[in-house]
Amino acid sequence: IIWTPDLTLTKAIQSAGGFTLYAKESRVTLARDQDAYDINVTLAQKNPAQDVLLMPGDSIQVPRSPF
Repeated sequence: IIWTPDLTLTKAIQSAGGFTLYAKESRVTLARDQDAYDINVTLAQKNPAQDVLLMPGDSIQVPRSPF
């Protein structure tokens, strides 16, 4: 995904094609500067104030749901 100053976590996921059926949307991991943060994207979609702005070099990992 090409970074822009207004790129948020939910926008990046949508640009990548969105979540798959088996994605665990409640525990997306954002890696930034040797730190990792778990983010509930379901809540971020409902409350835009919780939608994290991404920085160049950030990495996003979406785990699989057990179901």
